[in-house]
Amino acid sequence: MNVLDFVRIHAPLLVDRLDSTRPRSLLLAVGGTLFSVWAIRDFLRWRRVDGGLPHNPVTWVFSHAVNLIFNRSGVTARFVRKLETDKDETRLLGALPPREGPLPTLQPWGLPQRHIPQLYSSKMLDVITQHITAAASKHNLLLATSVREGHQGLALYSQRANSLVAKPDLESDRLHVHPGDGSVHVSLHPRDAAEVCEKGWGVPFPLAGIWVLDPGLVFVYAPRNDEELQTVLRIMDAGVEFMLTKMK
Repeated sequence: MNVLDFVRIHAPLLVDRLDSTRPRSLLLAVGGTLFSVWAIRDFLRWRRVDGGLPHNPVTWVFSHAVNLIFNRSGVTARFVRKLETDKDETRLLGALPPREGPLPTLQPWGLPQRHIPQLYSSKMLDVITQHITAAASKHNLLLATSVREGHQGLALYSQRANSLVAKPDLESDRLHVHPGDGSVHVSLHPRDAAEVCEKGWGVPFPLAGIWVLDPGLVFVYAPRNDEELQTVLRIMDAGVEFMLTKMK
């Protein structure tokens, strides 16, 4: 018996037993039952999303808190305005073309940050992965699974591959791909990050600029076609150039 079947059978019995003269108790009982059903279903959906923090009830609550605080309406616009006044005036991307069509729907949790891809192709994921691998070889950068994503997905680190201490660390994980939806997290120079968000290619990471996370950390949507793929690769290249300024 699943949760919904249990509620359908037992909720009427619970209501019958409540004193009809106590509407507050009735309201609390029904509200508590409905909330419990929603919470269980939402937690199970959230657990199926790859990567991010350990999947447990505490981090599930934290994920919703992050979403409520940092993913409110207007956050992207404020993020862009802040980045455009940053003292780092470097621009590597130049002007990006506007992303066409409706924006993807973000998953309802702040962490892990994911979206519902519109026309996701595993072939494009392969190209993105190959591009990351080529950048690692070209610049002698550490290539490993993503520390920030629980070692799921390939990541490029602002560390030399032949360093004596080549263990991946959280701060240096500045570019990684999410195999589940084909999206990318990448740190950029602030004005480049603003350009990505203004033109509809991505959104800010909810906690960008906090702790060891770069102010220009953005979530880039999965490409839907070859033309968009080239733009995403261009954004990633700008991220690699930014990464080279942060080498350890």
